[in-house]
Amino acid sequence: MGGYPINLDITDRFCVVVGGGGVAVRKVEGLLVAGARVRVISPRVADQISIWAEQGAVELIRRPFAEHDVSGAFMVFAATDDPSVQDYISTCAVAAGALLNRADTRGRSDFYLPAACTRGDLLITVSTGGASPALAGQIRRRLEQTFGVEYALLVHLMGQIRQAIPAGGEAQPDNRQLYFSILDSPVLTQLRNDQWAELEKTLREMLPGEIDSALLVANTRAVAPHFVKNSGNDHDEF
Repeated sequence: MGGYPINLDITDRFCVVVGGGGVAVRKVEGLLVAGARVRVISPRVADQISIWAEQGAVELIRRPFAEHDVSGAFMVFAATDDPSVQDYISTCAVAAGALLNRADTRGRSDFYLPAACTRGDLLITVSTGGASPALAGQIRRRLEQTFGVEYALLVHLMGQIRQAIPAGGEAQPDNRQLYFSILDSPVLTQLRNDQWAELEKTLREMLPGEIDSALLVANTRAVAPHFVKNSGNDHDEF
């Protein structure tokens, strides 16, 4: 089944997860990372969901699902192990105008969550449209081996450079050529090997003189520990 690839900004959007097991945990975790407001509904939940509730990260309602639970929801995730409950959640979600994701039945969801390899602001996704999450996960694990933390640093660095160089006007084609030249330079290898002095020298030779290469490198180096610490947010298709 085909699909329309899109990255949604769900910051502060109201999302409902019905279910409290391992599948629900993975869905809640992804929603929290994306900044959503999350309500979880289930009589019993995994320990991690209880911890999030105690921390105030999610709203936890410990009872069976009811129709009004999805009122005003942007997304609804049906993640129970009861087919009849799944059908009821789906009916209510459609009536509420929410986007629906069902964990149990291919072809009954409005969207699928692709396998994802995340490196800072770099997001690489793989989807089989729900046909083979195992295959999507296998490809994702191959991507993990190829794209290390250095790519998070590269995206961060290129974002700084793009902000520092004026956009538009007659110089725009030259700017694009400069970006490609930087990407073809040893910059990625220098980031991978923590060669900060060499990186600064490379940038100084390639960038316009008014851009402070030392500051760009210092800012990139400062965020490196954050990317290393948060490099495990990858997940499989579900």
